[in-house]
Amino acid sequence: MKRMVGGGRAVLWGLHAVVGLVAVGIYGGNAVDFFFFTLSAALMLDIGIFKSRSYGTGVLALFVWLGIWLKISCHFIVGYPYVEPLGKFKFLPPQFSALLHISSIGMMGFALAFLVASHLYVAVPESTVRPRAKPWLPSALKWAWLLSLLAILGLGVINADLNILRVGLPPDTVLPYPGNALVSWLMSTGFALGVATLMYLSVLSRSNVKLGVVIVILEGFIVGVSILSRASYVFHLLPVCLVLAYMHFSGRRLFGHRAALAFVAVAAVGTFVTATAVNLQREFAYTSRPEIARDEGGESGGNPAARAIIAEMKSRGFLLRAAVTFSQLAVDRWVGAEGVMTAVAYDDRSLKTFGRLMMEQRQLNTISEYQSISAAHYKDMDPKQFQFATLPGPIGFFYLSGALWIVFAGCFLLGLAVLATERLAGWMTENSFIMAFIGVYTASLAAQFGLTPRQNLIPLAMNFAALAFLATVQALVSNAGCVARWRDRRTSQRAVLPS
Repeated sequence: MKRMVGGGRAVLWGLHAVVGLVAVGIYGGNAVDFFFFTLSAALMLDIGIFKSRSYGTGVLALFVWLGIWLKISCHFIVGYPYVEPLGKFKFLPPQFSALLHISSIGMMGFALAFLVASHLYVAVPESTVRPRAKPWLPSALKWAWLLSLLAILGLGVINADLNILRVGLPPDTVLPYPGNALVSWLMSTGFALGVATLMYLSVLSRSNVKLGVVIVILEGFIVGVSILSRASYVFHLLPVCLVLAYMHFSGRRLFGHRAALAFVAVAAVGTFVTATAVNLQREFAYTSRPEIARDEGGESGGNPAARAIIAEMKSRGFLLRAAVTFSQLAVDRWVGAEGVMTAVAYDDRSLKTFGRLMMEQRQLNTISEYQSISAAHYKDMDPKQFQFATLPGPIGFFYLSGALWIVFAGCFLLGLAVLATERLAGWMTENSFIMAFIGVYTASLAAQFGLTPRQNLIPLAMNFAALAFLATVQALVSNAGCVARWRDRRTSQRAVLPS
């Protein structure tokens, strides 16, 4: 394990050295600015992945790195236009310099948060090390897995048919309160939390683990197709993969190398199948909405000028076409750089603007203020027909305040918040799969921070209410979680009290 970590860190720093040198040569501006920009990104990623000992902070470091450093570097090297709206950013040297400075400050805020996380690390008891499940649990788990799959499939079909939660579209069906919110929560996070609980109990009892991995893959596929989200498959599968990979490489293998490789292959194929199925569903669902279909058909976020330039670049040769295609698929999907560019060029950066955006509420028939700030094409579409939006990301959003200290402090606190939610989930459940899911979930919220941010508290509260319920369920079948600990303390106290 130590050898793998050492090799990973060597690759990380080598990549930054090579790509940074190539990009700074093409940049043409102040090399010192780009050096500190690259150093900040490398430190953030190194500490987040290899030092913080947290699923969420590692994933957040990766998301910010992809959306800021890798995106900016790839665009310098490949030389193709940004596909998301940039507001009034004109690619002037002072603007580029400010872009690098502000991004560096934000990434150093995250790096400091991850460093603090590494020193605040307290081991959560790993019940998977010494099984404490009830003896009847293995036989019950098979039925629990199969019934869960039927529930996921059934609600997935109902959601798609009634159009309750589908990416980019307002709901066609309004259920009695709180029906829509409950269905949306189950499809986005509820089923994933339930699957994480069953996966933990399967590992705890050393039974039905392979069945569980298969159903985890199917759950991601069903949810992704039902809600028209390619990313949901990855986000639902990633936490389970992280925990199983950690257990496998730390000597607590649940199955052999061949079975592990087979699951990796199936998961990779599932990514392609899910993306294809979602694309086909989107073409069908958006047919009656020409403005959406037109934007989805291109790969440039609805930016006609960028689309034309990219199409012309792809016609020049295989290598350039491959480089542009890779950057579009692997880099441009991540949030970050465009939001910082928009903030740099925005004239009304102030605490008043920042406060107004912090308190903004998401509504079905309105467009968020950031769409106008960034000059996004979504601001001109009918909100009754679609619910798309471009996102600023945390660094760009915090810089709309006009204060660099808010950028640093905001990123620092956001990094600590991801750690705190993950550790709270671990304290409540002692379930490493739930810890990983909450960590990845809050890391995703943090990486996409800035669009009606206060409303993110609602799904977080629903998730932790669900964790209290799941901790109670775990206490019925095992000795894991805060409810089981409370029960065991009560039992021991009663045992020593005089009659």
